[in-house]
Amino acid sequence: MLSRMKFVVLVVVIAVAAAVVGVVSVILVNRFVYSPEGVVRSYFAALEVGDASSARALPGVLSPGVDPDQLILLQAAAYTPPSQVAVSAARVEGGEASVEASFVVGGAKERATFTLVAEPPLWGIFEQWRFAAPPLGQLQVTVAHDTGFQVGEIGEVDIRSYPGGTAEAFSASATFPVFVGAGYEVYRDSALLTAEPLKVSVTDSGLREVALDVAVTPRFVAKVQKEIDAALTKCVTQTVLMPTGCPFGYATENRWLGDASWSIVTMPRVTIVPGEDSWLATGDGVARISGTVQSLFDGSTSPVEADVEFSLAVPLRVTGPATFAF
Repeated sequence: MLSRMKFVVLVVVIAVAAAVVGVVSVILVNRFVYSPEGVVRSYFAALEVGDASSARALPGVLSPGVDPDQLILLQAAAYTPPSQVAVSAARVEGGEASVEASFVVGGAKERATFTLVAEPPLWGIFEQWRFAAPPLGQLQVTVAHDTGFQVGEIGEVDIRSYPGGTAEAFSASATFPVFVGAGYEVYRDSALLTAEPLKVSVTDSGLREVALDVAVTPRFVAKVQKEIDAALTKCVTQTVLMPTGCPFGYATENRWLGDASWSIVTMPRVTIVPGEDSWLATGDGVARISGTVQSLFDGSTSPVEADVEFSLAVPLRVTGPATFAF
């Protein structure tokens, strides 16, 4: 009889202990996983390990029906993750909570405050919270002398194909959602074009602006110089006073006898500068013409040798990462 009583007591103790463990587990899970600070902690944990998809999937991060093409900077390859993250306990008032987080990004310690709102409990016991406003900032990128840029380790972002982007022939601008707590480096680096990197740390939901001033690379100049040298060399094979498609010619009031002979005295040293709607290859050179003229006044003939100065202003259009067209 005593043994049976001991067994019953043991069962009751185990049941009570299990119930206590269950209650404590729910409390702990609610505190560290499903609490407002737990949601913020999960957000930063995802950013830290480069799990951008998990960060985007948290409740309230993305608006319903968002265009996937707008999320190009919300991927791990686009940003520098935060470090040394610390999330404070939430300040809860009614169904709203405020959570502060500190983190290091761009070499500086920053702080951000997030507001979350309560959702109906999961299975009636686990708290659910979502961001009241997306933990996203806005980054406006304006590009001069080009229509694209690079960021982080992703390839070129072509603003012409981005929803809401505005692009003209020789400039472009667009605003992108970016993760609060992340760092971004915007730049231009191709065989033909370059721009100094611009770094941005996103610490709140406000708008940040960067303006890339794209310039040509020495390789671009060298390639254009080679093409222009070849074109001018071909020009001087023509035997007329006004070579077709060439930047120089010769006019005379007398009659030209026979063929004209052209040569290049000074090949232009090409400089590429931005024009209104394209790059311009500019430079000054000197060509030389020789031949014979006959005077219309007295019919006499005389040899002619004259230097002809000329200038270039040739439009250039970049057609690919390493290609261009005149």
